Amino acid sequence: MRRSIVSCFLATVAIVSSTSLPANAQDDAKMACQAMDATFEAALESGDPAKVVALYTSDGEMNAPEGIFQGTEALAAFAKAFIKPGIKDNGVLKSTRQVGNAVVCSGDYTLTFPPGSPVKEVTGHYTRVLTKSGNDWRLAQLTYNYTPSPAAH
Repeated sequence: MRRSIVSCFLATVAIVSSTSLPANAQDDAKMACQAMDATFEAALESGDPAKVVALYTSDGEMNAPEGIFQGTEALAAFAKAFIKPGIKDNGVLKSTRQVGNAVVCSGDYTLTFPPGSPVKEVTGHYTRVLTKSGNDWRLAQLTYNYTPSPAAH
């Protein structure tokens, strides 16, 4: 009987220990997403396309309403055409999770453009997939949309 109680106790400790690991992984995922959100926002608001492109892996991909852009050259061409000084980015992280060696971050955003821009503001949802490169998290993929479409503004 005593052996059964000890076995049950050890089994319970093992289950509790194993369920606490995902919480730590979830905390790590949330911290990685929060850091990337802040870094991405600062890079975008700097008006320097190269700072945004530097956040991606060399084979990074962006799936946007404007098309799919993969690799440094394609991302740089898109960033050069889109990123201008005076853009303000207000992102709200809604969800984080770790999937294998990747972290998935999802949320909402509002971009406000400077006076004289053809579009004043866009809002939408985003999902970023981050992978570790050395000690740094890099964007492997960014997918975003507009809600509602900019034509409605």
